[in-house]
Amino acid sequence: MGVKLELYNDLVARINDKIPEYLTVRKWNNQVQNEDKESTWKYPACFIGFSAIDWEPPMNRTANVKQLQAAQSGLITITCYLVFEDKQEETAAFTDYEPLIQKIWYYLQDYNVLNSNWSDLRRVADREDNNHNNVIVWQVDFQCAVYDYAACDLTMVDAAPVDLVITPSVFIEATTETNMR
Repeated sequence: MGVKLELYNDLVARINDKIPEYLTVRKWNNQVQNEDKESTWKYPACFIGFSAIDWEPPMNRTANVKQLQAAQSGLITITCYLVFEDKQEETAAFTDYEPLIQKIWYYLQDYNVLNSNWSDLRRVADREDNNHNNVIVWQVDFQCAVYDYAACDLTMVDAAPVDLVITPSVFIEATTETNMR
């Protein structure tokens, strides 16, 4: 499984487990700007998006461990798009949804899974995007290092074809006089 998919699945599980107030947790696909084209979702929602990964050059290894030469690490930013429906005066709405913003920070800051392919998440930025009629979108960015060991997966190694040689060995047991002819 790729590191982005692994990270996404773990974040969804963490948010669903720790912050059940978010009624929708999905992958970010610009849903708010395309609400008329998107399938519906329930508010409040948390959509998870990923930046490009800035990969470092492959690690240098000796020829004896050639399969490790392509192991790489990179830096990624994960953005949680926290979407709230705002049908009241702005200050009252902010009082309602601001605690859910804090919960995202609280439950994802330093988050990591044992033996995962990423480092602890660190919050690096947050911003408000409130130009969507009755919808408020708060974006919280986390960064972490990610590690890709796909080149180390020996199950994916291409192998040269092997000729299969089968030597027939037939044993016939003669139990009757007819079978013996």
